[in-house]
Amino acid sequence: AIRVLERAGAKLKPGWPAGVSIAALDETYRYMVRAFEYSMVPERDKAAERARLGASGDPHARAAFASFADWQVKDLKRLDFRALWQAYFDDVDVFLSPAVFTAAFRHDHREPKAARRIETPEGPRNYWDTLRWIEPATLTGCPATVAPVGRTAFGLPVGIQVMGPYLEDATPITFAGLLSTELGGF
Repeated sequence: AIRVLERAGAKLKPGWPAGVSIAALDETYRYMVRAFEYSMVPERDKAAERARLGASGDPHARAAFASFADWQVKDLKRLDFRALWQAYFDDVDVFLSPAVFTAAFRHDHREPKAARRIETPEGPRNYWDTLRWIEPATLTGCPATVAPVGRTAFGLPVGIQVMGPYLEDATPITFAGLLSTELGGF
């Protein structure tokens, strides 16, 4: 897909935006997800859930115990990431990345979820690693579209994630449409 874009005249800029720490983005994202998940637990179940999380060893479980002030610090970090991406989009139309690290995979319904694995040619990967590539868009609220770019040798669909500037939903959608004219979609 990248080579097709280059041949079509697209100007590509490899790499992550300046100042974006993937490790810090991941840590902030997972904290915010855990805080949200805990907030959705019915009030009658919160004490039991806190006990379960406290014993889980999950490094992000502390989000369930956080004060509003602690949560607010993380939310401000989330907004810092949004600002970094917005600055990036001053000079770049879209950010292209994998949608996930593998094509379609056999679902694993084992509990606990932390024990789930996805088989890849490089070896098993943690089930939750599938979120890594969607974290920038999800954390910042930037729109993203997955566009078809081909199929694996086994006929499974492969997509590329197209992320655009905050509140500019039409940008990644338009780019995905333009990409399909070059690649033919599925």
